[in-house]
Amino acid sequence: MRNVCLTCHPMGIEKYIDEQIEFAKKQEKFQGPKNVVVIGGSSGYGLASIINLAIGSNAKILNVFFEKPYQSERSVGTAGYWNDFWLGKKLGSENYKSLNIDAFASESKKTVNEYIVSFLDKKVDLLIYSVAAPKRVDPESGVLYSSTLKTIGKPLLSKTIDIAKRNMKSVEINTATEEEINNTIKVMGGEDWNLWVQSFINNKNVSSEFKTIAFTYFGGPITEKIYRHGTIGKAKQHLEKTALKLQNNAVEAYVVAAKAIVSKASVFIPTFPLYFSALVKAMNITDTHETPSQHIYRFFSDMLYGDVDPEEGYLYRPDSWELSIENQKIVRETLAKTNEDNFNDILGVDSFVKDFYQINGFYFDTINYEKDFNIKEVE
Repeated sequence: MRNVCLTCHPMGIEKYIDEQIEFAKKQEKFQGPKNVVVIGGSSGYGLASIINLAIGSNAKILNVFFEKPYQSERSVGTAGYWNDFWLGKKLGSENYKSLNIDAFASESKKTVNEYIVSFLDKKVDLLIYSVAAPKRVDPESGVLYSSTLKTIGKPLLSKTIDIAKRNMKSVEINTATEEEINNTIKVMGGEDWNLWVQSFINNKNVSSEFKTIAFTYFGGPITEKIYRHGTIGKAKQHLEKTALKLQNNAVEAYVVAAKAIVSKASVFIPTFPLYFSALVKAMNITDTHETPSQHIYRFFSDMLYGDVDPEEGYLYRPDSWELSIENQKIVRETLAKTNEDNFNDILGVDSFVKDFYQINGFYFDTINYEKDFNIKEVE
């Protein structure tokens, strides 16, 4: 399966950012945080959070991420690098700063705390942890851990969509060893989130209103074998336990179960492309479909800074629309009728493919993709 985009289009990325900013400007303002640090804000919900908080709550944002930068017209860097580039242009240096560094490194935490003093006046109101990474070096032991996308207990034979070939194909996912499960938890669990929170507290860089959130994903029965009940699910469960651990230490910490999203990580998950395509169709039928920006705006304005309480004191569920009985019923019925010959017609594949290309700056009608990109024109 070749669900990876080897390049991006910087001007298309600008359009992608502009559309999210225009959405945020049309929404009502809300009483949210004023000083925010985002760990992993170069794409996905971290990126959507930055835009909605900067505009909806007039927040100052410090964004920490790890992306490949622009080098030449033949090596333009990652989409995440350009997401940050355009955020800096659109939001302005008075309200937005970024650090392209390894979030897992102890030195990075020291650097960020120094920026909090100078840029945020030692008053962080909200820390957002939105990291998806394949590897992590433990800052204490120096051991390199790698995450894996595998099932637990039994292998899984599933179907997925090859975006490049635009066809369905079978994929077999092997079972994980105990070592692979533990390694995935080390990379994608809550250990690093906890270290970030403690570093802010130890440096006295939190306000009296300090909150912290991390994103998780539950999904429905269609994806549970590879996700919720697989290695990634184990890591997310550790993340959720970390929220309770932080709360026991008097930190206002929450986990946010967000809806399915097309991201540079999720497109690799077998079953997900088919599930997401069916989900888009279902949520359009029930008039509950949301873009990532719409979803995250609703979370901040109605939930975290609104009047909706978290489940069990720590878990917010904006994904309840995705997991509604009606939407999941339509998803099951749609997938039951889907095969290799008709999937393009039955599913919302066009939406999945469009989202995949647009997060990389493609599929925008107003962009001339034949024109050569000149970095000097945007610097």
